Amino acid sequence: MRLAIAVATLLISFSTANAAVGDRFSCHVANVRNIDPHGRPDDRFIANNMQNRYDITIRPNSIVSVYTYEGQTYTQEYRIVGDTQLDLLATRSDIFSFNSISISKAPNSRYNNMYPATLTVQGSFFVNVWILMCSRTY
Repeated sequence: MRLAIAVATLLISFSTANAAVGDRFSCHVANVRNIDPHGRPDDRFIANNMQNRYDITIRPNSIVSVYTYEGQTYTQEYRIVGDTQLDLLATRSDIFSFNSISISKAPNSRYNNMYPATLTVQGSFFVNVWILMCSRTY
């Protein structure tokens, strides 16, 4: 009986462990929003992005996401700028936009014990937001 309790405790601690350096996640898109000056959603953009899958890896100073959009694979590396009690926050920028990623450090029971994450891309005339639900891969 004690062995069963010890094993159950160990399994529970694994399933609720905080996200850490070296962790990898497989994510699906739960929601996409895009906002432009006219407030009209780009239905094609949203439909295409709802089909995407993201692979996210936490590195010592960065978070890397790999995804495929319209048949082409992209890799984005974000510099970690915040490590809060709840989330890891990272940013990057290029000549067109400011980008951010935030991933929960622990699974959330409201989301079937998945790790919620958000991605944003912001330019001078638009904001795109992806809500991701992620599972830890081992």
